[in-house]
Amino acid sequence: MFLLSLIAKQPINQIVVNEIQTLPNAQLPASHPDSRPSTAFFLPRVSLSGCVLGVVIRDTRHLTLTDAQRYNYFPATPMCTLTWFFEGCGNMVEPPQEGAPGAMLPNLIFSGPFQTPPVSWNPGPVHVMMLVLYPEAVTALTGRDMSAYLDQTVPAEEVLDSRWLELCEDVFRAPSDADRFALIQERLDAWWQSVRPAGAPAGNLMEDWFRAITLRAATSGFGRSVRQVERRIRAWTGQTHRELQHLIRIERLYFNALSAREEGKIDWAGMADDAGFSDQSHMSRQLRRLTGFPPAQIMRLIEEDEAFWPYRVLAERRSSFSKAISGASKHSAHN
Repeated sequence: MFLLSLIAKQPINQIVVNEIQTLPNAQLPASHPDSRPSTAFFLPRVSLSGCVLGVVIRDTRHLTLTDAQRYNYFPATPMCTLTWFFEGCGNMVEPPQEGAPGAMLPNLIFSGPFQTPPVSWNPGPVHVMMLVLYPEAVTALTGRDMSAYLDQTVPAEEVLDSRWLELCEDVFRAPSDADRFALIQERLDAWWQSVRPAGAPAGNLMEDWFRAITLRAATSGFGRSVRQVERRIRAWTGQTHRELQHLIRIERLYFNALSAREEGKIDWAGMADDAGFSDQSHMSRQLRRLTGFPPAQIMRLIEEDEAFWPYRVLAERRSSFSKAISGASKHSAHN
């Protein structure tokens, strides 16, 4: 990974980050003439913590990809996504296991939380931006119940009101990805501060968010029973506490596996225990349900297959946030 540039730099004591972190292409050697990165990940400014998880840019216009490499394998996620197609187009693969692309998507789409791993396909080169949002932030900003959009990708106008659609049109007209990201942050920041709940999570890992939203559900309102807490979590996120727990365990397992691979040894049984699974079989079943693949195969595909770039974005998000916190800590220590 390497730093490409800095966008709209904030004061360093705010941790952040507004960096473009670029990901190398899995299928191309570094010496290849088309080996420029095709994917970049932006962290939001700190004031948007709890609203925006990040922004992903996918640009394959400079790459020559095979049909198989133009698939996009996404993990199941509690997050929501707003996607702009600036160039090119995409199709959802329904159901994902069959591999046959469905109807063409519009150039502005909204995806709700997914309990099953979605797959899409691009018939040619694309230039796409994905705004990844916390589900309860979408509910607060739109008044929509995210359970109505569970496992769904729909035209954005079915979910968003006129002010959102105006923002989306302005993003289409902006001259560069950096300008688009700056525009999104400026507009969303003003909206978010007016509805932002006290104690909105400041972390960038789903596990941090899960702990924060569980605590807020347990301390909000008059009722504190388990059933009332469950209802609040479902109302805010569109999913049950138990289903979110499964997703968080998979994220923890993935990060542990990355660390173990760097050390040269992956102990799946030990990592299953560390991630909170009852045993390795339980881990394998959950991993296959939420990614579509068993442990060893998904790790190999993430490393070697271009179509699994969304998982590499997940790893880079963790790395970017850790670097940002480390940088801020060093700055504080010198002041």
